[in-house]
Amino acid sequence: ASTRKTNISIRLKNRTIEPRGGLESIPADSGEGRGHLDRSPVCRRATYTDKQSHSYSHLWHRLIFLPVPTCPAGWKMFSCTCYLLSQASDSWTNGREDCKRQGADLVVINSAEEQTFLSMFAKKQTWIGLNDIQTEGTWMWVDGTPLTLSYWDTDEPNNGGEEDCAQIRTAHNTLWDDVPCTSSLQWICEKLP
Repeated sequence: ASTRKTNISIRLKNRTIEPRGGLESIPADSGEGRGHLDRSPVCRRATYTDKQSHSYSHLWHRLIFLPVPTCPAGWKMFSCTCYLLSQASDSWTNGREDCKRQGADLVVINSAEEQTFLSMFAKKQTWIGLNDIQTEGTWMWVDGTPLTLSYWDTDEPNNGGEEDCAQIRTAHNTLWDDVPCTSSLQWICEKLP
């Protein structure tokens, strides 16, 4: 516990903090001066601004006694986000609908760490929340954001026959491949705790 307190104190150096409630993380030296929802190592229910000062001890007290978010049974937590690997296999669309019924969506991969986690988590070819259904060659995540960080396998995406949905290809590596959206694969759902 003392190591964690030291790490948080270092991260908060030269900050004035105002805890407010709501699910947030406290980023290390973001320079933005305001709280934000982020997948950082410290996941607590608190936000902050630089407007009202609190002592570090008061902040530490608030952080310790706030509830730590947890995932529903069967879901795995990684970096303040809950993930569920389906037991069934189905099309990309049906996989996404299953996620939505559970208050989630297909996974959006935002970092190398998340890609590594998911690659270890999925043991078979698995749908992710990426497609180019709307415009061929323009890959978009299910949350509406364009693809900026990618882990495509060599010569992928290749659109080898109406391949508009992305999967983590685990047969011989953990990179991505485009496949027909009607293929029957497992999927990974993602949601906040």
